[in-house]
Amino acid sequence: MSRTIPILILVLIILVGLIWFIWPKTNEPVEESPITTENSAPAAVPADGEYNFVASESKVGWRGSKTLIASYEDLGQVEIEQGSFRVSGGTISEGSVVFDMNSLSADNTSNTRLGVDALVRHLKSEDFLEVEAYPTASFTMSEPAVIGAGGATTLVGDLMIKGQTNSVTIPTRVTKMADGTVAITGDLSIDRTNWRIRYNSSRFFQDLGDNVIDDEVQIKIEAVAEPTS
Repeated sequence: MSRTIPILILVLIILVGLIWFIWPKTNEPVEESPITTENSAPAAVPADGEYNFVASESKVGWRGSKTLIASYEDLGQVEIEQGSFRVSGGTISEGSVVFDMNSLSADNTSNTRLGVDALVRHLKSEDFLEVEAYPTASFTMSEPAVIGAGGATTLVGDLMIKGQTNSVTIPTRVTKMADGTVAITGDLSIDRTNWRIRYNSSRFFQDLGDNVIDDEVQIKIEAVAEPTS
């Protein structure tokens, strides 16, 4: 009896050891596959060469609002007349674009009494853009722009509206498409009074009530360009 007990203990120890050896080790670290996302993958840089904007596939949207009416907004677009840029070694070395101000249109206005047609006529008048005297606006790069990670690119250049030129900075994203074209998207906000557009600005007129128009105008760029050859 006294010899049987040690033998049983030894057998139990061996069985426990075997179970521990063959049982799955749930606490051991599991090697994980690296996680990749669309945003973390580097965007392909457009090939070197010159690109022309495709007017029919490009649009520049604008948004205006009223300071004292939170829900008020006017929305519209203006067309690109022509433009081009050059890519060299992952950098946009030069570029310019001309906008057709006669193409100015309105998609929507919170002023339902006025309507979009009357809004467009007013925007083209001397109160705002004086389109008859200044039928085009333009943007010309003033320094090269490196195409960074994910296509992030900062364009710096001169924006000419109504004969007045000011420097602007446009955060953009440059994307090489599968067919070789290049998509450029970006957003910026400009103070219209810097281009002598002062109608109903509280900085230049008093006692406007809720007719005050914001000085800031939001611009959204969605452009497509194709290689010249």
